[in-house]
Amino acid sequence: MKIAYILVSSMTVLFLIYAIHAYLTFEVNLQEVKEAVSLRNEAQANNIMQGLDKFIDERITDIRKISNSKRILDILSDSNREFSQIKDLESFLEQKESEIEFTVMVPSSVGELHYYCRAKNKKKCNEGDLSTAFFSANSKKLPILFLTTGEVTKKAIDLTKTEFRSMTMKNI
Repeated sequence: MKIAYILVSSMTVLFLIYAIHAYLTFEVNLQEVKEAVSLRNEAQANNIMQGLDKFIDERITDIRKISNSKRILDILSDSNREFSQIKDLESFLEQKESEIEFTVMVPSSVGELHYYCRAKNKKKCNEGDLSTAFFSANSKKLPILFLTTGEVTKKAIDLTKTEFRSMTMKNI
């Protein structure tokens, strides 16, 4: 019986030693895994921040290049000159509520194509509207893009097929 008690006691002591060893090993490994994950996340965050810093620096450089571009400065000064020549600003703005004209640059495989564009907010556009736009574009020596929110008369459509071939018309 004494041997049985000794065996049971020694087995219990061995089991306790093994349990304590396993618990301590688990705690140490868990701590190491937490540290490794933390370091990995920190490294990833650092890489992301460096990438963002590089991207922001590139965009700032691009903006500085654009702001120093002579072409943009020329366009802005031309726009300011045109605006300063408007005598009656209120009538100009009232006119622009139903119609607007501008030049657009369309990218293509052969480079940028410049178009004179006139947009009209009108229920029905006739040949007079198209011819006014056509002659404005002709004076600038540009093809025309005519945009309208309303219908276009049949006679006006026929004009785009015969006399106004450089005109592209879209209903928006």
